[in-house]
Amino acid sequence: MSLRSSVLGACTLFVLGGCASSSSAPPEPGGYNDPATVQSALDTSDGNLSMSSEQPSFGDPQVEGLDSFDANGADPTDMTTGPAAQPGAKRYHLALLWGHMPAPADATAADTEPQLATWTGSVSIDDGAIGVKKTLQFDAKDSVSPRTDAKTVSFVSHTLPFVDGLFLHVVVPANASPVLHFKTETLTTDLDLSQLAAKEGGVDRVPNTSNGLAWIGYEDVAGCSRGLLFGRWVKLRAALGGFRGQVIDGDGERVGHVRGIWGHAPRKDANVFFGKYIGVNGEARGLLAGKYGDGGFAGIWGTRDPKSVGALEGVYSDGFDKNDGRGVFVSRWSEKCE
Repeated sequence: MSLRSSVLGACTLFVLGGCASSSSAPPEPGGYNDPATVQSALDTSDGNLSMSSEQPSFGDPQVEGLDSFDANGADPTDMTTGPAAQPGAKRYHLALLWGHMPAPADATAADTEPQLATWTGSVSIDDGAIGVKKTLQFDAKDSVSPRTDAKTVSFVSHTLPFVDGLFLHVVVPANASPVLHFKTETLTTDLDLSQLAAKEGGVDRVPNTSNGLAWIGYEDVAGCSRGLLFGRWVKLRAALGGFRGQVIDGDGERVGHVRGIWGHAPRKDANVFFGKYIGVNGEARGLLAGKYGDGGFAGIWGTRDPKSVGALEGVYSDGFDKNDGRGVFVSRWSEKCE
């Protein structure tokens, strides 16, 4: 059974409209850093989370301080409008993150040292257009080059010890190749966007290094609310920790935050996670839960409406932050289509 099929719809892991809650009291803020509190919550049916309102960013400086996609380097005008208006054209929303991205060591206390990498290069398609909506972590020495071709985005990028990234809109005309070409000094690979209907994305790691490329995305479908979730996870000890993230919509705009816990639940004999989704003002928007393993995770994306339960799918990797085993994750969320 696949990770995704073993999670979606699993009432034993998640409580939303139809199952009995084991607790209505969320963990105290300090509880996310206490191994005993987290371990106990993992064996409940809902992670001891509730739908109460919170302070913005959970009142958590580590949530507030998360790196964000921003407008630096974004296109001043939308280059995808014309191609998107053509009959049969398909529009994809895609996040690319590259840099320190070793295989995850969530089951151990190990960390991986980062390595310098030069990612200067481009992403391109054979026909259609690419729009740059947002960038991530491009510092003073890195940049997106001025656009001269709607089919190509060129950039200068160096990473040590973190990641850089792009949030793109990609338009592929009817009968055109759906392959996106990623070509840089460190890694060259092709991404088949048509596969996003069946699989959320993946990670392509550079052999014998700690660097890699992660991608996540989805096709734009009328009447369907979708977006991305990305952030950092921390190990409190082997196979136990917490996570914090930002929720963005299809235009890359931040619409909220998540915070939660993950780890091995002995009573369930499963690797599980639980989290809470709030809006930018702290209003509770839903709960999330599922299973993880081998660099991937899948689960339920809940909303305030029990009839509108959606899905969450993503990938995770080790990352870098001094001595705490912190990693990165990126995923896509979807709510029930109209």
